[in-house]
Amino acid sequence: KKIQLLIVPDKESGLSEVKFLHEGEFLGIQKVKNIELNLVRF
Repeated sequence: KKIQLLIVPDKESGLSEVKFLHEGEFLGIQKVKNIELNLVRF
């Protein structure tokens, strides 16, 4: 199965919310430290 990830970073808290979706159905959410994600900075 393919899972879609929606990552919402919060610079102030240093955490990102990672939301998991499959075919539009919400599966769950997890908070992760931004430094662990190697996020691209624009």
